Amino acid sequence: MFLLNPRFLLVALAFLFSSFLNAAVPLVLEYSGRVSSGGSPFTGSGSFRFAFVDSTATTTYWSNDGTSTAGSEPTAAVTVTVDDGFYSVYLGDDSVTNVTVIAESVFQNDDLYLRVWFDDGSAGSQLLSPDQRVVPAAFAIRAREADSVAEGVITEAMLSPALLNKLLGATSSNAPTGMATVAAGSFTMGEDGGSYDRSPSREITLAEFFIDTHEVDKDTWDTTYTWAIANGYDFDNAGSAAASTHPVCQLNWYDIVKWCNARSEQDGLTPAYYTNQYLSTIYRTGQEDLISTYVKWDADGYRLPTEAEWEKAARGGLSSKTYPWGDTIETSFANYNGSGDDFEAAALPRTTPAGYYNGSQLPAGSDMANGLGLYDVAGNISEWVWDRYQRDLYKDETVTTTDPRGPDTGTSRVLRGGSWGSASTMLGCAIRDFGQTDNVSYSGFRCVRSQK
Repeated sequence: MFLLNPRFLLVALAFLFSSFLNAAVPLVLEYSGRVSSGGSPFTGSGSFRFAFVDSTATTTYWSNDGTSTAGSEPTAAVTVTVDDGFYSVYLGDDSVTNVTVIAESVFQNDDLYLRVWFDDGSAGSQLLSPDQRVVPAAFAIRAREADSVAEGVITEAMLSPALLNKLLGATSSNAPTGMATVAAGSFTMGEDGGSYDRSPSREITLAEFFIDTHEVDKDTWDTTYTWAIANGYDFDNAGSAAASTHPVCQLNWYDIVKWCNARSEQDGLTPAYYTNQYLSTIYRTGQEDLISTYVKWDADGYRLPTEAEWEKAARGGLSSKTYPWGDTIETSFANYNGSGDDFEAAALPRTTPAGYYNGSQLPAGSDMANGLGLYDVAGNISEWVWDRYQRDLYKDETVTTTDPRGPDTGTSRVLRGGSWGSASTMLGCAIRDFGQTDNVSYSGFRCVRSQK
């Protein structure tokens, strides 16, 4: 769960730009979210406080009542009606009590995050975590400044991979907290002329889904793991990590799948994994040899991405590129063997914190989030996915190309993305690895959710 206090959960559903003047770039944001109290969706009148801050929360650019400094909690609250956990408020609309106007200069900041506090009236005001990055704002303002540029003057080829990724990332803002939206549609999976198990390339069509922007870190794992143990779950391994903000590892595939179910139940969502084709018993214990009919694919709960979902998300909107950012790699782009980061000589595992390559990394470099705002899809830690591994899968012309979920036989599952121990050439979006489902390894994961 992405929260400091397990009583409260924020799921940011959308940043929608609204305007009172058709010709102007809007300075009012309709912000919608979801909150829970005591493990259940909250209903009633809630007190909220909002602030736009930088990524370290040391600078406040705006707050609902103008009193926040250095990321501190505003004094006055905004009263909002919450129905079954869902609420909506117009930020910057000074007709709302305790809401001040947002200056245009706020949106000139690329490093812009929304910080939210919530009070249900019984437990006091709680900071909801993590702060949510506001990607589209700066680009919307700059679009108005550049509206005299003739169509076709600026082409994709003229943009750096980093800038192109940021621009593409401006389209993925309607996801739950900590996740990005991967739009429905087709993409090219695999690579022509690549290794036997990833060629030839093929066109794959997927439904829309949400995916974690960061690999699951130890702190997030522990929060749900503790809840799960107290609520009928068992695990073969408790998980470990280099630090609480680093990706969790030392798990097997079964541990991860059960944890996804626990995270769903903890958040009041429908679990994805069951022990039979009738979907009558939630998978909570033991090592079950799950097949695709044991999965409620349209459930709103957390699950592992399919291999196709992972690759589409990793590519971040780019097509036929080796890496999430383009065709070349430098030491400041990702954590791999020889990348020279501060953790290169650390004890195993030599991971970096989840999201480390955000522009403040060493060696110094740009923010390496891909076009959807995803971090570490190349390097840091290999990520488990749902699919079983089949070496000649891409050569089987009978396999479905619409929402593929892999074969139902085989003892190994696919790993993607490469890790801190991988050569840079093994970090490509199309590279496939695999492992035994009961193996404990330095591999981690990120979750997806189906779009309802």
